[in-house]
Amino acid sequence: MKLKKFLLRYYPPGVILLYEQQGQQYQRTLDLLDLRPGTDVEALVAQIMQSEPLLTENRRKHLRVLILKLVEKQKEQEQNRREFVLLRVLRAHVLPLTNCAFNKSGSMFITGSYDRTCKVWSTATGEELHTLEVHKNVVYAIAFNNPFGDKILTGSFDKTCKLWDANTGALHYTLRGQSAHTLSLYDSLPLVTRADALLRDRPGHRRPPDGDRVRELLPPERPDRHGLDGEHRQAVGRGVRHGEGHAVRPQRGDRVAAL
Repeated sequence: MKLKKFLLRYYPPGVILLYEQQGQQYQRTLDLLDLRPGTDVEALVAQIMQSEPLLTENRRKHLRVLILKLVEKQKEQEQNRREFVLLRVLRAHVLPLTNCAFNKSGSMFITGSYDRTCKVWSTATGEELHTLEVHKNVVYAIAFNNPFGDKILTGSFDKTCKLWDANTGALHYTLRGQSAHTLSLYDSLPLVTRADALLRDRPGHRRPPDGDRVRELLPPERPDRHGLDGEHRQAVGRGVRHGEGHAVRPQRGDRVAAL
């Protein structure tokens, strides 16, 4: 076996050894999961040199340099780390949450749920501003029309999308024509949706003959195109942050959103 090259892996921390054996290229990973800013680098280098036959004495200096780079990166992460503090827990829905989203300013956020509703909330007070309830199945995908934030789009397992007024809760449009469940929305302008069958390319998921169909939900003439732990009891869904640093963490199992 002949060592050809070192590769550095910052996360999770480790060193990858590329080596050649009988004309074939292989790689071996040295996981350094216990590496910390205060780790004794010389002792760690000695331990690795003793246990790894690919590393000869003339490689010691290079290995030390790589590990020092990993330690420096961890020090930077420690200095830049932001602590999140639980602001409030909202008993948002009677059934599990599916998604949540902030408007651009962070003054409002929305939550979708298996209870077929989308709710609009005040970030500052936690007050429920509106309940959007017309869908006939799970409300899975939700989005604001950022950067304006005056419209809300909801996508449902009932194969429809609905466009709402974010300030009044009034329903503007119901958009039909999806051939499968709507699982994602784009929060830029124009707002668009993609059906589940259009995104997946796995056995059992048939791609429609018209290919990757995209539906625009706003008039095309518009020129503007622009470690929380302890509060949840079941599996965590997807979360979202806004520019001021607040974060909502939705739950699929315990029916709460932690802010």
